[in-house]
Amino acid sequence: MGTAIKDRKAYISVEKYVSLLRESQTKWEYVDGRLYAFKPCSPKHSLIAANITGTLGNALKNATCRVFNANLVIAVSETRYLFADASVVCGPVETFEVHKNAVKNPTLIVEVIRGTTKTKSFSFINRYQPFVSMF
Repeated sequence: MGTAIKDRKAYISVEKYVSLLRESQTKWEYVDGRLYAFKPCSPKHSLIAANITGTLGNALKNATCRVFNANLVIAVSETRYLFADASVVCGPVETFEVHKNAVKNPTLIVEVIRGTTKTKSFSFINRYQPFVSMF
């Protein structure tokens, strides 16, 4: 997860978050009313994520599944929107009415975990509740 904005007590609505995403050059994650700036990744991290996305795309090219890169917003709930390194959706894409560009039915979520994140991986996985059964 990224870094929270300066005023951690400042909550914004989902509608304001969606508007911010449209206007901003920064990728923002939204968790229960709070914004988190999405930090840029290292070249190594980006390469691993790109290789995973390519491999999944090749493996699923004849399937009814689609592979998405790190620019797709995952709608974990109506109050939690995150960016994953890669994701797969099998079947039609489903969204919440408030955020039509965020997928709420991923079949697979991929996160490249850095060495510093490994020790926090349990809380990292909890970010994706209720999709935890996928892990």
